[in-house]
Amino acid sequence: MKYIYHLIITLILIVTTTTSLVANETLANRWQQLSNQLQVSSLQLTKLGKFLSSKRQAKHMLSSRDLVHIRKAADLYMVPAMEIYQLVTNQMIIKSVENRPLIIQAKLELINSLHPIIDLFYDDSTLRRSLRDQSQMITHSPITLYNLLYREKFKADLPIGKIPFKISTFPLKDLLMWPLQKGLIFSAFTLGKISGALNFFDGDLIADHQVRDSIASKLKPLDVLLEKKASSLTDLTIPGYWGHNAIWLGTKEDLVELGIWDAPELDYFRPQIEQGNSIYEVRRWGLQFDNLNHWMDLDSIAAVRVNQLIASENMQIVLDIYSKLAAMSNAEYDYLFDYYLPNKITCGELLFHSYQNIAWPTERKIGLGIITPSLIGELALYQNAPISLVAFASGLGKHTVGKLLTFNDYAEAMDFRYHPDYPEILAKHRRYCYSVDSDHDDTMEQECEDRYQILDYNNLVMSYKNNF
Repeated sequence: MKYIYHLIITLILIVTTTTSLVANETLANRWQQLSNQLQVSSLQLTKLGKFLSSKRQAKHMLSSRDLVHIRKAADLYMVPAMEIYQLVTNQMIIKSVENRPLIIQAKLELINSLHPIIDLFYDDSTLRRSLRDQSQMITHSPITLYNLLYREKFKADLPIGKIPFKISTFPLKDLLMWPLQKGLIFSAFTLGKISGALNFFDGDLIADHQVRDSIASKLKPLDVLLEKKASSLTDLTIPGYWGHNAIWLGTKEDLVELGIWDAPELDYFRPQIEQGNSIYEVRRWGLQFDNLNHWMDLDSIAAVRVNQLIASENMQIVLDIYSKLAAMSNAEYDYLFDYYLPNKITCGELLFHSYQNIAWPTERKIGLGIITPSLIGELALYQNAPISLVAFASGLGKHTVGKLLTFNDYAEAMDFRYHPDYPEILAKHRRYCYSVDSDHDDTMEQECEDRYQILDYNNLVMSYKNNF
């Protein structure tokens, strides 16, 4: 019996040792795989951070492609990073003394991979917010992961100098902006609900079938429609001439002719287009379809077109746009009017995120990235513009209902004028007035001056470059 007992104990030890060796070998192999993935993905995200940091230092806005790159690079990094974190904090693995050197090595590599990412993205409020918000589309954010590394179960066995410090996801600067931004959301939401319901009278073009038919005959798939309605309070709350924009999806006949009617990218749109609802737009309640008859309840309309988009060699770009438009079908209305926010859009942001081959004009206000219908419309008046005017009609002011207007009429409506020093170049016009001391007495006099700004699309492209 004694020998049998010893034999059993020996067999148990052999099995246990073998199992432990196999487990350690499996863990080591898996760790090596994750380590390789971590190095590659960390390098990619760091490279992107350096590129975006240089853009921000040059006071450039981030493009829609930049935001996509952030999301994809962060996702690529977080997959191995989170698995490593789970491994090094797993109680079963930690309890094994043999695993300790490997665990410490893994922890240090995780810390070292995160440090340059945090350094690049955290200090700049726009980059920090973009990384944090775009990470809502994936499982975790590198910023939240960094704070996980501060927890006791991770800090165990680490040298003091290598222990991460806790950082705030919402630093003081962000917290100070928070009430202002939340106040803006509340105001925009409340005003949107009120103004959207207030529509004092029909637009001048609602019954003008001649204008409607004329414009319809000129439209091609993915043209952009611009709308102004003086009787809508909404238009008064949006800066610039235009109060809204939409996308013309095209007719069945047009899409058949292009050879893309049966493409999978059009599956979401096909039933609506067949019913004549070829307008795709964002309203307060979300994305919707409309037809041109109903949409013509307005006072001014314009259509602009991305140059050379509808060409045989660009069909993949066209299909990509339809795919992006469909992907946003469940997005909520963006009452903050900030194109950095994921899954929230306005009518301008619908264009910004889908037509990614265009560097759309944007503005930065209280830390927000803003694109308005008028900024979109102005792009047709830039030097070297990537879009062109298709049609313009208005029933406002001196314009008569039922008349298609000229390019110069469009420029005048957008407050663009020919530059006094360069008569062939259109420039954005602003009139500035200010008070000065009178030469005759102690009173103040008002003086005004006209200023002209030549806008060149090539400069916009430079700020939107994404070849990192």
